[in-house]
Amino acid sequence: MVFQNPGNNGLSGTIRIEVDNGYIVGSTVVTDNQWHHVCVVLPNGQTNIDQALLYVDGQLESNSAQKSQTINTASFNDFKIGNDNNNRYFEGLIDDLRFYSRALTIDEINALPGLPQSASFSPTSNTDVIVIGTDTYGCQNSDTISINVNPLPNVDGGADQTVCTSDSVTLSGSGASTYDWDLVGKSSLQFDGVNDNVNLGNSTSLDLRNDFTVEANIKLDGTNSNNIIFAKSDETYNSSTPKGYMFRATLTTLQFGYRFPNGSSFNQISKNYTFNTNQWYHVAVKRTGTTVELFVDGVSLGTGTFSGNVNFPSTVNTYIGRWWNGSGSNSDGYYFAGKMDRLSVWSVALSSTDINAYASCPPVGNENGLVGYWNFNEGTGNSTADLSSNGHTGSIVGATWSTDVKNTTCTITNNSPFLPFNGTNNYVVSGTDANGCINTDTVSVTVNTLPVLSLQNDTSICAGDAITLTVSGASTYLWNTGATTTSITVSPSTTTTYSVTGTDANGCIKTDSVVITVNSLPVISINGGVDPEICLGQSTNLTAAGGSTYVWSTSATSTSISVSPTDTTNYSVIGTDANGCIGYDTISVIVNPLPVVFAGNDTAYCAGDSVTLSGSGASTYTWNNGVANGVPFVPTIPDVSTTIINHDFETSSNGWSNTNTYSSCIWERTSSLGQFETGNSGYAFLLRPHNNYGLL
Repeated sequence: MVFQNPGNNGLSGTIRIEVDNGYIVGSTVVTDNQWHHVCVVLPNGQTNIDQALLYVDGQLESNSAQKSQTINTASFNDFKIGNDNNNRYFEGLIDDLRFYSRALTIDEINALPGLPQSASFSPTSNTDVIVIGTDTYGCQNSDTISINVNPLPNVDGGADQTVCTSDSVTLSGSGASTYDWDLVGKSSLQFDGVNDNVNLGNSTSLDLRNDFTVEANIKLDGTNSNNIIFAKSDETYNSSTPKGYMFRATLTTLQFGYRFPNGSSFNQISKNYTFNTNQWYHVAVKRTGTTVELFVDGVSLGTGTFSGNVNFPSTVNTYIGRWWNGSGSNSDGYYFAGKMDRLSVWSVALSSTDINAYASCPPVGNENGLVGYWNFNEGTGNSTADLSSNGHTGSIVGATWSTDVKNTTCTITNNSPFLPFNGTNNYVVSGTDANGCINTDTVSVTVNTLPVLSLQNDTSICAGDAITLTVSGASTYLWNTGATTTSITVSPSTTTTYSVTGTDANGCIKTDSVVITVNSLPVISINGGVDPEICLGQSTNLTAAGGSTYVWSTSATSTSISVSPTDTTNYSVIGTDANGCIGYDTISVIVNPLPVVFAGNDTAYCAGDSVTLSGSGASTYTWNNGVANGVPFVPTIPDVSTTIINHDFETSSNGWSNTNTYSSCIWERTSSLGQFETGNSGYAFLLRPHNNYGLL
């Protein structure tokens, strides 16, 4: 029961709420003859009258008196307006009385009609509203307002669309005069700073090597002193060679730190910047050559130096929001505390202009050099997709979804093409008609990623060789040769580029190509290509040229070999050049037989006679002692007049011994005739008959 308090409990003239013997009394005195809005709310789960909330003219009252009493609806009698069971009656005007089966909120109470001076309601058809005004003297007057309710425009955003990465989309609203488009369902990830992270796996394509860029939207909650944005490290407890890198923010700095795997100390590029808690910022780090530059909201904070690359074992993972600190525990300061709206990793150093642009409007997912991109717009689930089409799906560990996202300046214009994000995107269009009435419609745009074609790397072959090219990753294929198979075998004569276009089940198309470099065969030659001739018994050297390594038909592997064939023989060599290409050459070693030389018959001449010696059986002849073939000459006989050596064969003292038998007599020299040894000249040896035997 609600009535004006007579003053016996609480202030006189205030509003009193009474149930059985319990009651509450407000503190605002209600002036007679003025309209007031009175509302009583029993919060959910409450059962006592003194727990009820009293609102007068939209303001919560403080009780001037109260008495507890459990509300028992089973004991209630008939419902009455303006009277109670004690025959107490209402005197005045009552308008617009409502009952609700739930507890209204303060915003709902203030939106109810009948509050002083203004009222808010939503008519569904044309309505006349009468307002009665009462002044301080109690004098009243009224006015009537006619409210014309215009129908909402029938806004249509068009049919849902499905496209492929890099395809533009045009959204066209109809049914209104003007249109505003926006992406709905945007979300971020909330990290607790204790152990929340996103595991991106161990792909080396996410490694920060050579030129790179990392950019993200972050909001720090201030609970961590070090907030890891992006990191990779294989540091372990007691590790002698820890290594890794991290991109992190404190409340007063933005940093990029690294450690090489040689036990060196941790190095970092740190630039001062004051981050307000619970405020969105765009942060970025890039390396160009050896120069590292840090950015906040597209503005450079300064540079530092980072030379070389950090190499990891193949099992090490990359993380968003986590760095392994190497101390054997996951302590505070090595995780991210706050929200991240998105993060992207690039294999190129973005220009300052690009970084500034991405601070306002995020990438799409098909940009050159983009190797990983997560916008965290899934809003549900335990994984987040890589919008770069490189397949680096992130596994969410502990982090929770949030609808708190960074505002962007990206705009979608009606009937103007734009590039949507990869994945499923819901766009809402707000259409406004000529009357200013607004209605909305939602369109779903699904962007399917392009197939990832797997084709071998550029390679080289030798002239005349064939190679088989094989592709995978799509459903159908078309080669620039016209073939539609997964594999083709080619044998180009010159360096040639082969391209293949793959189409997947969604109709998305991707083209890849491979360059086949054709290396010419080495020109191998032996002895310059001239067949050598030798005489029987002679040898000759064979030398190969034009290759890097050789194998001869003799099994030798040297550049040169020496051969001495007895008959004319072919020798071949296989030469391999630096490209692995092979050439060969063959040479014949011609073996000429020795001539049958005849010097003529032995002939006796008298001293002083002219002698002509003529050889035959050959082409040219060379005689000793300076004799010319076919040219007469007078031989010189030895000079024996100087010394005559006379030895008596019968005298053993002269060095001879005799073997005398019936049939023969043999004399042997048992010691050297020194004068006739090699090198001595001017001696002649004369044999004459013995005096006793007359025989020689």
